[in-house]
Amino acid sequence: MRDASDRGYECLLLSDCTGATDHGNYLAALKMVTMQGGVFGAVADSGALLRSLESPLT
Repeated sequence: MRDASDRGYECLLLSDCTGATDHGNYLAALKMVTMQGGVFGAVADSGALLRSLESPLT
């Protein structure tokens, strides 16, 4: 994800579609993505993504 961000991609981490070796590492990964105002991307859950895809663009 960091490499994609460095290449100019807008990144989104789906919090309920990822995991780690333990809960502390999971929370740290979510925090790393959004640190410094979201320098590497954003975090959302899959429900939010699906709702946004179902909404018509205005």
